[in-house]
Amino acid sequence: MSVTEQSREQVKAKLVKQSPLAAAIGVACWSIPIIILWITVFSIKSAIGPVMLVISGVLVGLAVRIHGRGYDRIFSVISLIAYLSVIAVALSSEVLISGTLSLSIYALLFALGCWSAAFIARKSIPFIDHKLFAEVYESGELAGYKKIKNHWLVVLPSTLIATSCLSFAGAVGAFAHQQYLFVEKQVEQEQHQAAKFRAKHIPTDDEFLATLSDKKAFSYAFAYYSGRHFDERGVYQGNFPQDTFKSETILRYLVEHKNEPRAQFILGRMLAFERGEALMASSRQSGDQFARLYDIYQFGCHIDAKQGRTLLQSFKKLVTEQSVIIDIQQMQSNDFRDYCDILDDTEFDYRYIRDYKS
Repeated sequence: MSVTEQSREQVKAKLVKQSPLAAAIGVACWSIPIIILWITVFSIKSAIGPVMLVISGVLVGLAVRIHGRGYDRIFSVISLIAYLSVIAVALSSEVLISGTLSLSIYALLFALGCWSAAFIARKSIPFIDHKLFAEVYESGELAGYKKIKNHWLVVLPSTLIATSCLSFAGAVGAFAHQQYLFVEKQVEQEQHQAAKFRAKHIPTDDEFLATLSDKKAFSYAFAYYSGRHFDERGVYQGNFPQDTFKSETILRYLVEHKNEPRAQFILGRMLAFERGEALMASSRQSGDQFARLYDIYQFGCHIDAKQGRTLLQSFKKLVTEQSVIIDIQQMQSNDFRDYCDILDDTEFDYRYIRDYKS
């Protein structure tokens, strides 16, 4: 066999290996990782997302070149159709426009992507083989190659449909995965926050409470009662686990082990009825200023409002606690009976401990 005939057979073998349909199926499969890569890049930094216009063109061209192994122009057309399908899915998925680039730059990147896809998709014919390639094409020796499965009427629609569907499926899968990761991260953060929140609990046994100052014990009693934690200086520390039982446990400790008048007053207000009245009376006898103020309220509301105001004026001269002074000033500026409803209020108010010094 002559050198020319041997070269001719080699050219013919190369052309027979061309497979437009394989290129169409291959690039459609590649469109899934391409669109996933695009969405991933955009989610990490949207500003560099438009660069995928060029990268996608290169990847699409490579996919067609690898699977098609072709020299014909149809491979460039297959690549362009696949590239446009991927672009359409990216645009519909809102991962194409970042809002930071001008339209002219988008146009340039798109043109580069199209050129890359079309250029890379086809294998180049060596200069010295151009004549042989032309002769083989014109000889009709490739009739077997031009089967219906490789006809452009089959290949091009197949490329469009398969690439569009698979890239869209890839986009849906990528977004579903991102949503799953987002939800998983949210759950993890919530669990961490919940654990951190639960860790704020303190022991309420006598041994531990004995290590706390009265002011700190009061701050934890209020935190458990209200769900809001203020430290001894009155600085807000954030939310706190609510537990009325633990709040009362701390107050009972202060009453039973330290005979604390303010704790008697607060616990008396919370418990009410006979047990509460006994604690309130004990607090008044110990000279607690809020307890004495509420005693004047009781007198003014149920016995003599005028005399109650007189007692209030006299009592004000003896008061040193700022929260009590503010209460008295507010009452003096309004009608006495406007404040009678506070007698029925059993809430643990922060003002009871804000300025208190045991």
